[in-house]
Amino acid sequence: MPKKTSNWERDAFNLRQEADYDFEAIITEEEAQILVENAKEFYLITKEYLAKLT
Repeated sequence: MPKKTSNWERDAFNLRQEADYDFEAIITEEEAQILVENAKEFYLITKEYLAKLT
């Protein structure tokens, strides 16, 4: 997997932790949109990787 995917996972995890445990956390629409785009790209990368295995 490309290194950038580990950064995406770390960022998503940190924001989720913040949202779950910090009652005053604010996740902006821009941050959420970036997470969604990263998740879509991660899905495509994973799908392509798995297709190569068959």
